[in-house]
Amino acid sequence: MKRLIIIALATVVALSLVLMPAVGVSASPPTTEVEGTFKLIKFEPTKPPIFTANGNVIITAHLITEWTGDFVGTDEGVGVFVMRPNGDYTLNTITTFTGRCLDGPEGTMNIYTTSRGNDYTMQFQGRMTLVGRTGGLAGLHGKLTFTNDPLGEGNNPYSGKIHFDP
Repeated sequence: MKRLIIIALATVVALSLVLMPAVGVSASPPTTEVEGTFKLIKFEPTKPPIFTANGNVIITAHLITEWTGDFVGTDEGVGVFVMRPNGDYTLNTITTFTGRCLDGPEGTMNIYTTSRGNDYTMQFQGRMTLVGRTGGLAGLHGKLTFTNDPLGEGNNPYSGKIHFDP
């Protein structure tokens, strides 16, 4: 009798595990590698255009960038550029991109950028966080890294991973 009760309990537990819906289990969205270039086409100081603090030059600017590659379109927004006396600088921006990703339909996304470089060496690098908003870019999330154009023509390479939320 004891053995029959144990077998019955084991069967009930096994069946409940098999028939129980998966709670809290979800698959990660598939990621896609992207790459291309972007080029700054407008950097216009806003009012007040330039001020200094502790030897640093600080510029708030309106900027526009053109994208090619896996992202095709333009982004526009504001940035804060801080130049230190030794030539090191940071540029942090918040922009809105309008265009396409991977030949998909047009949409918009926000791009949050942090970058650093040196004005004397002309070297810079940075990271971008992408958050899709509308149309063909709704649900897009990703991270990109970028560096300066090795040829000095302003076509700065980017690469990274993106995914679309279901």
